Amino acid sequence: MSANKVRVTVIGGGIAGPVIALYLHKYDFEVTVFERVREPKDVGGSLNIWPNGLKSLSMIGLHEKIIQNGEVLKMHKILKPNGEVLVDTDYPLEVQNIAGFPVVGILRSAVSQILRDELKEKCIDIHFNKELVNIIEEENCVKAIFQDGTVVESDILVGGDGIHSKCRATLFGVEKPTYTGLTQTIGLSTYKSDLSYLFNVYGIGQFFISYAYSKDSYCWAATLPEPENPETWKSLSKEQAENFQRTSHFTTWCEPVSTLLKNSDRIIKVGLYDRPALKSWHKSRVVLIGDAAHPTSPHLGQGANQAMEDCFYLTRYLVRSNIQKLGHQNVSAKLLEEVFTNFENERIPKTSALVKEARITGELRVCEDPELPANYVFARISKSAKNET
Repeated sequence: MSANKVRVTVIGGGIAGPVIALYLHKYDFEVTVFERVREPKDVGGSLNIWPNGLKSLSMIGLHEKIIQNGEVLKMHKILKPNGEVLVDTDYPLEVQNIAGFPVVGILRSAVSQILRDELKEKCIDIHFNKELVNIIEEENCVKAIFQDGTVVESDILVGGDGIHSKCRATLFGVEKPTYTGLTQTIGLSTYKSDLSYLFNVYGIGQFFISYAYSKDSYCWAATLPEPENPETWKSLSKEQAENFQRTSHFTTWCEPVSTLLKNSDRIIKVGLYDRPALKSWHKSRVVLIGDAAHPTSPHLGQGANQAMEDCFYLTRYLVRSNIQKLGHQNVSAKLLEEVFTNFENERIPKTSALVKEARITGELRVCEDPELPANYVFARISKSAKNET
């Protein structure tokens, strides 16, 4: 460790935290990551990594590992529950041709493992079982206070600790996430197809999405309007899972829905939440990224991708300021104010618009007119191919 390097504390060891740590390490910042869970766990379902996410990861040399450990999606099919095909297109390949990067389905746990391995390779410390309880700003530093009594001093603190961010609550006060009125039941299943598909199936007041994350494995999610359900990401019990597979309306839907439900080896149910947009993501030496700054419902598949973009832009503005060359004794709150404001001006308009559009998309997916959401999604396909890659 260099005594003069700019010191950065990163809170959160999910996606955003390790990615920003790898970015900043590349530019010679001294970075340490802290995560509240006791140890890494195989939780959650899968992620769609879109070209904007892969492009961001390419800057730290990780895009090829994501592609190798996931499945490149080639086809997109939109159906009704009776099997009527509304759209059958090679849209993912079209996006790849335009953007230069593919659309990849991959397990969330695989992404986390790739990031942890890269942290280890780069000798970046990640400490588990470190629950943040407070942040104290001082004139020349910021201190992270952890539940076990540990106090960590640094020049910059980056909060990448998710939708229930302690960093956000410390900066801007405690505020409950907003329930969107929808739940998702999520499963991982064996399913073989000649081509790697992204499936959307629109029912009346119900929606089903599935995509490949390996040659013979698919993740799926069934969306329903329901009373509030906690966002715990815990697997259903065997009895609860079997009850869903036996009694859900989705069991009568067309292929691949019925087979995916039958072949599921793990099922999770979560409520879907977002938060109102913040006008600012920082105070003094502390800045938020990812879901800590702009948590979104999953209906555009952009949550992790936007977090990766945050990491690219935050690093860009820090490096442009030459802050990494000043030495930690010379990192002023005034300079950081300028850097973080430029970062927010770049990112807040886009992420705020995406959060709103994700909520609208979710509501349309469970509307009573099965033609409307499919038409909306098809229109958005054309837009995203041009604007989000």
